[in-house]
Amino acid sequence: MSKMWTLTSFGELHYARWDDSDEVVLYYTGSGDTYLLSQLGYIILEMLQESAKSREDLISALAASDAPHGGDSGIPEEMIDSHLFHFEKLGLVVS
Repeated sequence: MSKMWTLTSFGELHYARWDDSDEVVLYYTGSGDTYLLSQLGYIILEMLQESAKSREDLISALAASDAPHGGDSGIPEEMIDSHLFHFEKLGLVVS
């Protein structure tokens, strides 16, 4: 069975985005830390905010979306794995 990923319940995520940038600033109330995210990282966290998802769910949803690297070319699975690994280390997600 595949791991299910979800956001931690220890705090809220607050984002700031600008139209002329692909980066997103995230403030996490659970730790008081601020992070600079890629557009892909932001999209992954937004998807997990909706509901818990497996790695495969994320891959399918991103491939079907108009997200950066999505669509026909797909997103390298290693990029998704890397984001999930780092988000887990930061305490933003759990599996």
